[in-house]
Amino acid sequence: MIDLKGGAIRSTFFVFTNGVRTFPFHFRRHSQVNKHPVSLSPKDIPAEKVRQLSLGKMASANLAEWLTVDFRVLIPQVFEELGFSDSIDLALLTINASKKQTVPALTTEVGAFLAQQPAALSTDFLAHPSDTVRCWGAYVVSADEKQDWKIALRAIEGYADDPHFGVREVAWMALRPRIISETLLVIEELKPWTLDGRENIRRFAIESTRPRGVWCAHIASLKEKPEAAFKLLEPLFNDGSIYVRKSVGNWLNDAGKTRPDFVQKLIEEWRTKSDSKETMQIIKLASRNL
Repeated sequence: MIDLKGGAIRSTFFVFTNGVRTFPFHFRRHSQVNKHPVSLSPKDIPAEKVRQLSLGKMASANLAEWLTVDFRVLIPQVFEELGFSDSIDLALLTINASKKQTVPALTTEVGAFLAQQPAALSTDFLAHPSDTVRCWGAYVVSADEKQDWKIALRAIEGYADDPHFGVREVAWMALRPRIISETLLVIEELKPWTLDGRENIRRFAIESTRPRGVWCAHIASLKEKPEAAFKLLEPLFNDGSIYVRKSVGNWLNDAGKTRPDFVQKLIEEWRTKSDSKETMQIIKLASRNL
């Protein structure tokens, strides 16, 4: 889906693993990231820029650029740079065997492949200029499902605050399976994130725990008992960042599909606390389907 409303570009791609649709990658224009003109098709991207993107020399500025990345060029180049040259052939075999030959699917495949390499955890993926490579890193640091949550969140923090919109989305997607299985634990650990001075970190705390999200696995416990996440939502009812406010509003819109009573009660409480335009925007988003 491509949505050009308001001059923005947004696209959703479905990632399939063993035939099961999991989650998409989202690209949306955001003030921090993309001030370049949006190209609507990969064919519009100049050949030299495609080459630089595929060599991992630069980050994509929009969806069309990201879709031009050639993994059969990127893997040998980047694996050699990062010290995984012995794994190049096997990585290429892995992506060649992938049933889904799309950039989103291959990004997931390579991230999972690297997570199995012992040296990957000590590799500084965040320092790499390619957003695709940094996405691989998000999967690497999220792979250990037995890792203590404090350590896991510390590891993903840099990706959650990455300057690139795509990497920030992958950051929460990579942790989503664990969040689903250990929801109450992660909510406790994310409480300090809602008070962080960085809008990307505050937004991660909300977006990663949305009861439904956008084409990702649902969190059944929060669909039934959204009250469990009150401690994440409450500090942000008047947040100064539109990036955060949209996430809060969408979180409540998710919850309202199964627990409209909870959402209605909460927004009425927030109305009594604040009549600011920030709070009103959240309320409007939260109540659009009530």
